[in-house]
Amino acid sequence: MRKRIISAVTALLCLGTAAPVGAFADNSPGFTEKNITAHVYSADNIHTLASRYYEDLPQIPYVRINDFYGLLLDKELTVNAEGDVFTLTNPMGDTAVIDAGADILTSDDLSEFINCTVKRQEGAKNVYYDGLPFVRVGEVETDREPDPAEIDFASYGIDLRADGGELWVPFPTANDMFKSVIMLNGYYDGREYYFIDSNSDYDSNVTANSNKFLASVFDTFFKDGKRSPETAEFCYGEFCFVIDTFYGFPGRAAINDKLAEYGSFDKAITAMSEEAGSEKTLKELLCSEDAVEYAAGIFTLYLIFYDGGHMSFASSIGELQEAFGLEVERMFSCMQSLHLDLKGLNSAIVDRDNIRTNIPIARYEVWGSDRHLRQGDTVVYSFDSFMADFDSWRKYFKGEGERPADSLAGLVDAINEADADPEIRNFVIDITCNGGGSGDVVATVMSLISGESSFYVYNSLSGQYVRTEYQVDANFDGVFDEKDQGKLYDLNFGVLMSRRSFSCANILPTLCKEYGIPLFGDTSGGGACAVMENTTPDGLYYRISANNRFSAADGSSVDNGIEADYQMVDYNEDGSCDYKQLYDLNFIAAKMDELYPAEEESTPDESSVPDESSTPEESSAPDESSAPEESSAPDESSAPDTSSESKPDSSKDSNPATSDAYPASVTAVLLLTAAVISARRKS
Repeated sequence: MRKRIISAVTALLCLGTAAPVGAFADNSPGFTEKNITAHVYSADNIHTLASRYYEDLPQIPYVRINDFYGLLLDKELTVNAEGDVFTLTNPMGDTAVIDAGADILTSDDLSEFINCTVKRQEGAKNVYYDGLPFVRVGEVETDREPDPAEIDFASYGIDLRADGGELWVPFPTANDMFKSVIMLNGYYDGREYYFIDSNSDYDSNVTANSNKFLASVFDTFFKDGKRSPETAEFCYGEFCFVIDTFYGFPGRAAINDKLAEYGSFDKAITAMSEEAGSEKTLKELLCSEDAVEYAAGIFTLYLIFYDGGHMSFASSIGELQEAFGLEVERMFSCMQSLHLDLKGLNSAIVDRDNIRTNIPIARYEVWGSDRHLRQGDTVVYSFDSFMADFDSWRKYFKGEGERPADSLAGLVDAINEADADPEIRNFVIDITCNGGGSGDVVATVMSLISGESSFYVYNSLSGQYVRTEYQVDANFDGVFDEKDQGKLYDLNFGVLMSRRSFSCANILPTLCKEYGIPLFGDTSGGGACAVMENTTPDGLYYRISANNRFSAADGSSVDNGIEADYQMVDYNEDGSCDYKQLYDLNFIAAKMDELYPAEEESTPDESSVPDESSTPEESSAPDESSAPEESSAPDESSAPDTSSESKPDSSKDSNPATSDAYPASVTAVLLLTAAVISARRKS
């Protein structure tokens, strides 16, 4: 049913403000205080969190900000009160001041004050880090001092409450305040709290996207398909706070320029509605008590924030649809009343989904299901995910389990095998079908192929350009030392990419460009911002492109992709092309031999090698004599599953929080039924 309703909206698409509230009075309303169960990074790690339910906002729990911080990071946030003014100091000495009377936060360095990276590595700066045991944060450099920050929570309708020297804040606001690109989060289903780490087995899939969680959400916040007016208004204000504070402006979203112009989500969509002559405004839809209108508003957010796959409201739409059997025609009618170019917005998304679908098919038609191909002295290895089995790697490095058999391990084994073969000189990593994953894996791959790895990021929260060096235990011996540095292999490396290469598969070519590693194929698919996971205060999951925006070393944008050094796809005037041109092994092997003549090879120190544990010709398959012996043409049953239902899956090697694993089109929003509800939810 879910699929049919959203698909119907897609078909239709293909065819065709109130003043901010002021600071709150000192006389807070009455409240009920309860100890609420909190599952902290495990279903079985049970704590309680003192919570208050105020009479003017009875569905939204308030918590002491230091209690929340302690459960999220297992560290102490010091709170010093002078009347209604609170000075908050984190364990690293960074501070923020909250005036609960005026509902205003100020900080000289808000980015470092909300630093959650210290949960993974003591003393680390607030930079991207997923916590793989063979990667750690090294030197961090910034171009200047951070911009001071001020957040007027009252303008978002968010009341911060002081009581007897204690600072009580809405649980969603505390969670959004300490928002982290390292994938730590706190969720509330109307009954219990869940503190999760999406780089672990206890992630969003087993909490915010589970049947149990959603059943409680809908029973609490959506009685008979209706929201309470105070909850609806609070949800809108909280979303405005998140976007205004943490949105990273990747560049390609339809709302990007309006947000940059007005500096406020509320003002930006108000201007959009006025310019379009909307009958009903987007704000009215997002503040609606009616589930159909609310879903129409969320669907519109998906369209105007679409950036290739990072920013997503797909599961929220699907969850509402499944729970309430939304009337598709009425939802679409609500969207039409906005008078936006829905067809134009939708077409960009569908174009991206076609790329996601057609490139894997093209590869299969040329290479079959082989992931490990050889042409002469060149190996091409298909590396389709930058995700890793985090928990299993952690256990492995503690000596508590076997080495994971994930995509990273497969790549390492393939490189080792090629390096051990004296007849192999070149190794090309195929990321044409890679939708992204973990930056830690990007850092690891860069260290393997270049000997070092540094990321370049613009932090929109602090206004700083940041260079982060990542240290990698590149030989996986459990020690960070000199054996991990420099050239590890007697191989020449290259990368094959496509317009499907998104997110981390866009960052790898960005770094390869800096290090002079040749890029083959086509312009990569872009995707510049790290991702933050969120739930709305009424329990619906979404993701945003966050304030850490990856860039080239010179600070230039990479959101529209990285150009190939050796373009292999010819485009017709109408934009059509034959993606099978990407898979011309003869061209790749010949160009690698041209770039790296045999006499210019160098031999690395053997002690550093990890243990085992320009226009191309017509597309061609590998010569039979040079293909691996075990390779054989697959039958039709082994053809790639390119349906949206197949992405994401429930594998530990695929995390939708950090890649384009959620479908990249409105069509796929509806097809998400099977992916999110059936395959991924765990009751």
